[in-house]
Amino acid sequence: MNYEKIYKLYIRSAFSDECHNIVRAIIYIQKHFYAMPKEFRNADRELSDETKNRIIQSILWEDELAKRFKLCRV
Repeated sequence: MNYEKIYKLYIRSAFSDECHNIVRAIIYIQKHFYAMPKEFRNADRELSDETKNRIIQSILWEDELAKRFKLCRV
């Protein structure tokens, strides 16, 4: 798996666990960063901020609740 897929998988999982609230998902990831699997930490380290932002935006665009309530403007 490449870093983008790994990063998206874990961010999407946190996003779903945190009731589709991207801010809470990011805070959760930051709070539990060192407890996250090594593959995620490596992906986070290797990807640029621009790429991470693009991945997060793509998760919002794909999410049904975000589309319905127009939460895609991050």
